[in-house]
Amino acid sequence: MEKKWIVEAKYDTRKDLIASITKSEEDPEDFDISDYMDVEISVIKSTNKHSIQSYGWGGKDKIIIFEVSGDEGCSEIDFKWYKKVAKILCNELNEWNM
Repeated sequence: MEKKWIVEAKYDTRKDLIASITKSEEDPEDFDISDYMDVEISVIKSTNKHSIQSYGWGGKDKIIIFEVSGDEGCSEIDFKWYKKVAKILCNELNEWNM
């Protein structure tokens, strides 16, 4: 069976953001940083190259499961749960050859 749908997760980690903030000579303690920030977890048709590379652009070839940006973020537990939900959907779409 051809794998038409894939799970894509875009995000910044706490470590990434702390490094970026430190580089700008600001104090990371001044920021409320979650485990994962600027998160988008989606199920995308493997032929949809633009959506694989980009945030947003949801539609019939890209189903966004979870999206958060700005000052919000999510914990590692939530991140893993959202990815698991995306994987279940992805597997079903591929199984049903949709």
